[in-house]
Amino acid sequence: SSRKKVVFATVLRHPILRLASQYDFDRVQAKSKVYQEQVRRSKGVQPFLDCARNETCRSINEFGRWCNLQTRYFCGFSGDCKSDESGGPTEQMVKRARENMMRSFKFIGILEDWNSTVRVLEAVLPTLAEGISDASRGGDEKHCAKSWFGLSRTSCQGVKNRNDKRDRSVEEKIIQEDVLPELRKLCWGDLELYELARRRLKEQAKECLE
Repeated sequence: SSRKKVVFATVLRHPILRLASQYDFDRVQAKSKVYQEQVRRSKGVQPFLDCARNETCRSINEFGRWCNLQTRYFCGFSGDCKSDESGGPTEQMVKRARENMMRSFKFIGILEDWNSTVRVLEAVLPTLAEGISDASRGGDEKHCAKSWFGLSRTSCQGVKNRNDKRDRSVEEKIIQEDVLPELRKLCWGDLELYELARRRLKEQAKECLE
């Protein structure tokens, strides 16, 4: 057949960090001031970690659902992809998501390992990603002077600053918190896929870059 095969690629963020970021974003940046106020009024204004410690707050904010978005994304729309009663993933859902990841995605990057991500992306998809490792190189604005695949100078600067002080402090704080085991139970589907993608990226980096 002359039909061309679609190549899929994506980048994952640590599920707990992504959940914490979404929690804050919905309250102070999302959509409109009216929407933000609706979220604060209906779902509370307590800090993320305080909410994570409280079973009622976790339920109101649907942590089990929103912490497993990548599982739903990778699973797709088959009969195996229905969430459980709480909105979280099922074993069948995660199994199908794993299979789709390995079969259909040529590349999956990891935001927390951005250097390896851009270097491997450039190696496995050179036609698409040529120059991205230069564009993402930290500190030197000249590497962001030209657009790369729609990246403006401003957004490229944002790429370089992914691992800023705020993200690092949030990650370190969450890892040290007593609430982490509960979050890991809630986010289990996305965490399993994240670790699979992280191992795969490490293997690709070894093959492509050494």
